[in-house]
Amino acid sequence: MANRTRFITIDTRQYTEAAGEIASNRARQQREEDLNAYGTQGYALLSTVTIPTHDGLRIVDTLARTDESY
Repeated sequence: MANRTRFITIDTRQYTEAAGEIASNRARQQREEDLNAYGTQGYALLSTVTIPTHDGLRIVDTLARTDESY
């Protein structure tokens, strides 16, 4: 029997300007919902990286799930 590990990433944009506040709030809410949904499917959060951009930042979450009966 072999194990198979599946990796996924979630990419979330955050804006520094006030005009992007609504979009940033929605993105954070969607990120939370995505993390919770993947968690119920057996995925574990491996890492979170923030990447500065010219107008804010990107949050990249990496998740993995190992399927033992592959």
